[in-house]
Amino acid sequence: MATKIGTDSSAMNLEAARQLSQDIMKGSLEVGANFELRELIDDRVSWDNFPTKRTCEHAQRLSEGVAHIQETLAGLKLRLESEPISSIDGIVREFLTAQFNTVNEEFNAMITRSNGNFDIPLLFEFVIEKSDIKSKKALPVFERAVSQYLQTRDPRDYAEACKCGSKIEFLKQTVAILTEKKAYLEGRTVQYPLKEELAKGRIGALLGLIGPSITEFKFHLVGNEEMSKSSTVGNACVILDARASGVDLNHFDYPEKIINECIDDLQKKIGSDQVNYWVWELSGRKAGENYGEVHRYDDFGILKEAILRTARSLVDKLMNEKAVGLDQEAVYAKLFELIGAPEVENPMGWMKENACYYYPALEDSIEQMKFSERQFEVIAPLG
Repeated sequence: MATKIGTDSSAMNLEAARQLSQDIMKGSLEVGANFELRELIDDRVSWDNFPTKRTCEHAQRLSEGVAHIQETLAGLKLRLESEPISSIDGIVREFLTAQFNTVNEEFNAMITRSNGNFDIPLLFEFVIEKSDIKSKKALPVFERAVSQYLQTRDPRDYAEACKCGSKIEFLKQTVAILTEKKAYLEGRTVQYPLKEELAKGRIGALLGLIGPSITEFKFHLVGNEEMSKSSTVGNACVILDARASGVDLNHFDYPEKIINECIDDLQKKIGSDQVNYWVWELSGRKAGENYGEVHRYDDFGILKEAILRTARSLVDKLMNEKAVGLDQEAVYAKLFELIGAPEVENPMGWMKENACYYYPALEDSIEQMKFSERQFEVIAPLG
């Protein structure tokens, strides 16, 4: 039905009114889509295993959808009160106002309707509480999975450890997103410290023990101090083991880049192209210029052994050159503490055998031991 517009209404104002009406209708459709999403969650809140991954995904999407609708409605209200619309014929303004009020009421009804379970703020609170509980229960499972991998260095155990860690990260991410969006819904601003929570404490230590190049944990790896304690030797070796044994391990972006960077760092630290040398030596000293570098990927098992021999040589170099005069077992004990004291059998024996995977932290442990043994002269107060 055509609406008669006063002669003082410009074509520009009419276009603004038409666009606003269309955007209000889009807002109504968005409310409807999020209401359907909310119904999916309501159907699952009584599950014993709540929250499932799918429910968390729905809750995250709903929280983001609700926040977006809030922003959209605030913008629509400002436009409704703006100069182009306020100068239009009163009937048109009344129509737009009624249209906006209808969508706003639909949104508020979606937020507050309990449907026999929870309104949306209480639903978010319930998911936050249950996700937090579930993540805490998953931590010991992650601990055991990491321990298993550290004692076998098997790519299948590595994959399982990553799976456990990824589950915790997802639950923590759910808590973070819903906490922030619930606060926004209530007119508050909250910055949930997700990166800090995942990078520090036991979770951060376990991630550091696994290594620094895990695709699943990209969300929080930036700035994780625990990662600086681990070299990429473990990642390089598990990639090579997976390739050699045919295990499908899709946990890394650009795996050859990780391996090459690991080799470059080792050879830089040790001061020679020792990895390339060992590839050549273990391959039977075959002829060819730069054979170890050119043919490093011919045999994954040989390359892994070359990397480990070089890493062990680096550990020996550090201990012989930088740890002179220190109790070596005390150095390894400090190293074990710095990397997170994993739950392994025979910790001292394991640490000596696996120090090659954590040579950045070995340097730190040596420096800390030296500092603790320094004698400081006490200066008498002046006067």
